[in-house]
Amino acid sequence: MSERTSGDPAAHRCPDEEEEQPPLYLGVLANERAYFARQLAALGLLATSVAAVELLSTKTISYVLASAAGTLSSSALIRWRRKDRDLRHV
Repeated sequence: MSERTSGDPAAHRCPDEEEEQPPLYLGVLANERAYFARQLAALGLLATSVAAVELLSTKTISYVLASAAGTLSSSALIRWRRKDRDLRHV
């Protein structure tokens, strides 16, 4: 029997067709660990911002630290989603 008439469905597949692969679990776990580390750093910046309000006479440092915490937190989420999507669609 030739390859075209065999009963194997893999023989009829185009080589360009992509199959859904399971995610790389070690990569997914490493990505989550990095995300949580960034969130922890953002939480530390926010706590430092609150302490700066109480201890310093100027609030400028506190605003800078709070905005840095928000930026870090949101960029961590964006980066996590992008990496997770890439890992699951490899």
